Amino acid sequence: MQVLAKAWQRLGSTLPKLGFNTTSESAGRGYRELKYKPLDKQEWLRLGVNPPNLEKRCLPNANFRSG
Repeated sequence: MQVLAKAWQRLGSTLPKLGFNTTSESAGRGYRELKYKPLDKQEWLRLGVNPPNLEKRCLPNANFRSG
């Protein structure tokens, strides 16, 4: 169980670096609601990677918000 808790914590500290802001979460349920604000090209280059080519899509029973 410690491994899952540590992974959950590390994910939570990594997501903001990629443009995601956690608006609510429940670690026990493995649930995290996120708000995404795309990084600019310079921020991606600072991370050492090219910007991803993401299309805005919604999955069934999912609620995604951008901005």
